[in-house]
Amino acid sequence: MAGLFLTGSVALAQVDTIAFGITGECSWTLTGTGNDLTMEIAKITGNGKMADYPTPGNTVPWSGYKARIKTVVIGDGVTSIGDFAFYFCTGVTSITFPESVTRIGYAAFNGCTALTSVTLPASLTSLDEGWPFGECYNLTSITFPESLTSIGRSAFYKCIKLESVTLPASLTSIGYCAFQECTALTSVTIPASVTSIGIGAFIDCAALTSVTFPDSLTSIGDWTFTSCYNLTSVTFPESLTSIGAWAFEECTALTSVTFPDSLTSIGACAFRYCRGLTSVTFPESLKSIGNEAFKNCTSLDSVTIHSTNPDSISYGADVFAGINLSNVSLIVPSSSVEKYKNATNVWGGFSNDHIIGGGVLLRVAANNGALGSVTGAALSGLYPENTLFTLRATPIKGCHFLGWTSHSADLGNADTLSFSLTQDTVITANFEADTFHITYELNGGENDALNPKTYTVLSDPITLQ
Repeated sequence: MAGLFLTGSVALAQVDTIAFGITGECSWTLTGTGNDLTMEIAKITGNGKMADYPTPGNTVPWSGYKARIKTVVIGDGVTSIGDFAFYFCTGVTSITFPESVTRIGYAAFNGCTALTSVTLPASLTSLDEGWPFGECYNLTSITFPESLTSIGRSAFYKCIKLESVTLPASLTSIGYCAFQECTALTSVTIPASVTSIGIGAFIDCAALTSVTFPDSLTSIGDWTFTSCYNLTSVTFPESLTSIGAWAFEECTALTSVTFPDSLTSIGACAFRYCRGLTSVTFPESLKSIGNEAFKNCTSLDSVTIHSTNPDSISYGADVFAGINLSNVSLIVPSSSVEKYKNATNVWGGFSNDHIIGGGVLLRVAANNGALGSVTGAALSGLYPENTLFTLRATPIKGCHFLGWTSHSADLGNADTLSFSLTQDTVITANFEADTFHITYELNGGENDALNPKTYTVLSDPITLQ
C-alpha cells in the first residue's frame, strides 16, 4: 500500500500498512517495515474495550508479528487493554497510553523483554488483573499515576533490572507477589496511605537493603520479605498489629528487631533462619508468637520482653529451635525476674543465670491516638530505676487535653508531666474532641424541629433556618 499523497506542493509518503483488523470495540493497525512495526489501537464503538484473549499462545490476531512490534500506541477513547494482548511481544520498547485507559488486562504486557520504561495513564486506579508487566526483564523505570490505589498480583514479577520505585501517595495496598524477584531493587518507601502489604509482595528481592514503612500500616502479609538477603534493618510503625508467617524468613543480614507497642501477633517462621539476628525486643502488647518464629537465628544473644507476666503470650512449637538458649540473655522487667525464672513455657528454656532484670517498665499511651499524641519517651520500655522523664501531651486541632492518669490515679492536667520512675508504671494522656453549644432566640417566631433552641457542634457546619 505504499504511495504518495499530494497536498499543495508538499509530498507526504504513506506509511506501509502491514495488517489490520478488529479487537473487541476497537480497531488495530500495524504499520512500518521489517522489525520496526507500530501497533495502533483505536476506539470504534461502545466503551472502547479491546477483546480479551483466553490463553497466552497465538490467540491474538497479530500473533505472527509479535516479535516485530516495536511501538504500541493506544488511541484516545480506548478504556481497556485486553488479557494477553501483547504477551511476550519481545520487541516492544515504547507504549503510549491515553488518559481514557482504566484497565490493563491479565498479563497484557507480560514478557515485553525490550521495554525499559513505562508511564501509566492518569485514569488508572488499579493494577489488579495479574502479571500486567511481569517478566519485563529490562524495565528500569515506572511512573505511577496519583490515581492508583492498588498494585495487584505479580504486577512486576521478575522485573530484574528495576532498582527503585516511587509509589504514589494514593496507594492503599500492595498485593500478592507484586514485586517478587525484582532482584535489583535496593530500597522501597511505602507511602502513608498503605494499610496492608500482601503475601509475597517483595519475596526474593535479594538486593533490598532498606524498607520505610508508613504510620498507617497495620499488617505485613505472609512471605512478604522472604529471602531478602541484604535487608539489614527494619523500623516498624506504631500502627502495626500483625506480621505474617515467613514474612522475614532468611533475611540473613538482619541484625536487630524492635517491635512496636501496637504489635499483637508474629506469625509462624516469621524470622526463621535470620542467622545474623542478634537481638529482639518484644512489646507488652504482644499476644502470640507462631511456630518456629525464630528458629535457627543462631547469632541471637539477647531477648528483651516488656511484659511483667510470662504467661501473657501464647506460643507455637519450637519458637527458638536451633538456638542454644543457655547462652542467650533474657531481659525482663526487674519486678518480674523470679516469675520468668519459674516459667514452664518457652521462657523456661533460658538459663536462670541469664534472666536479667532490665529495669523498670514504663508504658505511655493516649486514650485515643486520633485526638492527640505524647512525646518524651518511647511508648514502652525498660529503664533504670529513678530515670527522670518529662512527657508532653499535644492535642490535634479541634481537640483538647484533659489530663494524665496512672492506674486510675489523677496526675493533673498540665500539658507537661515530669516524674522519676520508681516502679512499673502505666501513664495515659487523655484527650477529648472540642464541643460548642449555641443558644439563640427567635424574635417573634417559634422553635421547631428545624430551629431547636440549642445545637451541639462537633465539626460539621450547621445552618440556621
